[in-house]
Amino acid sequence: MKLVNLKAALILLSFTTSSASYAEYFSAVLKQQSAYNIQDTTAQESPWQQNEWQFDLEYNNSIDSGPVAGDLVAIMRARYDFQDQLEGKTGNTLRMRELYWQRYGDNSFWQIGKQQVVWGEADGIKLLDVINPQSFREFILDDVDDSRIPLWMLNAQLNTSDSGMLQLLIIPDTSTHELTESDSTYQLTSPVIVPTIDADSLDKLGVSKVKIKEKSHATGGDFGIRYSDFVDVLDSAWDISLNYLYHYVDTPVIRNHIDNEMLIVDYQFEPSHLIGGSASTVISDFILRTEVAYETDRYQRAEETIEELKITVPNVLKGDSFSSVLGIDYQGLTDNFISIQWYRQTLLLNKTDLQQAIANRDEDRLTLLWETKFLNETLTTRWQHIHGLNHNDGILRPKVIYNWQSNIDVYLGADYFYGNSEDFFGQFNKTDRIVAGFTIGI
Repeated sequence: MKLVNLKAALILLSFTTSSASYAEYFSAVLKQQSAYNIQDTTAQESPWQQNEWQFDLEYNNSIDSGPVAGDLVAIMRARYDFQDQLEGKTGNTLRMRELYWQRYGDNSFWQIGKQQVVWGEADGIKLLDVINPQSFREFILDDVDDSRIPLWMLNAQLNTSDSGMLQLLIIPDTSTHELTESDSTYQLTSPVIVPTIDADSLDKLGVSKVKIKEKSHATGGDFGIRYSDFVDVLDSAWDISLNYLYHYVDTPVIRNHIDNEMLIVDYQFEPSHLIGGSASTVISDFILRTEVAYETDRYQRAEETIEELKITVPNVLKGDSFSSVLGIDYQGLTDNFISIQWYRQTLLLNKTDLQQAIANRDEDRLTLLWETKFLNETLTTRWQHIHGLNHNDGILRPKVIYNWQSNIDVYLGADYFYGNSEDFFGQFNKTDRIVAGFTIGI
């Protein structure tokens, strides 16, 4: 965390806590997680993948009068991992995670500052929930709220009727995904994501040097608008939303070209228009959910063959995409919650581009979440499964959580990947682990 940000936070807190007890305004959460790699660890220094402590300190205070009357919220995060294998460089940090002012009006809500905004109905799969970038230091294994990267933005919500609401987002923050380093545990290696070329192909191309021009921020900000309402359709009440987001996609487009004998690899962030919506309703013991997203100018990894040299080189293709999720949640069994989702992404490319694209035209995945509670809801068993139908790859995540005391949870679980090493999930099939930890609310 930058020193200037820390000083600003401390000054801000001192102005708003002049005579009151600090304990009245502070709360905290302490999390600890250890992870043990159960695969072959002969090439590793230690089978322990993680021994991480995370401490979130939240300050919440009301300003009762004046032009800035409202609520002030600040969250500081300290994180220390004794193993330090999840990132190529040290992941130990002290930073201001969130800092925002919010105010409720008669027909409006305003939130200004560093914050998270969540869109969509999908669980564990992101279609509309792309406003905040994500940290991939644990791939997709980290808690969703913890992996999101808060952004500086204006979040304004205006009531248009008793149930209708219009949300406006202005996001000057150009932060993007935090991708893993080359020597970290969850380094991305799948050709669907990362371009690869072997030394023999480089030699045939006459390349003797490689220069990487990597960027970590987009060149512009984002803008979003969302309308949500409750509507009656066929005697059922539906919670619907219509969404639009102009944004710079948080995954860099990696292009390459040859200049004399040098291969230049260039990282750029490109803009896209996202148009979509969501809908959900309750029917007896079931909740039906759906979400759709149409995105323009999405870049896909591809491979181009140079016939005269008999080699294949990485390339990128620009086209639109359409994604959808259909979900069903069931709570008809006592102390049980079952959720099933079908996700599909379709690449809207012409026939020639589809032949070069690494990903299939249609990519389908199924997800299952089954939670059961025992012992007066103090013990929870959870089974989470994501399966890719196209490549038979996926991840299994069993977990047991015990609510030891009202503010203390302890848990034991596992993360098991399967599939070919070139597939989205299969690339991590040697990182399977057992995890254990606890969460304490203070």
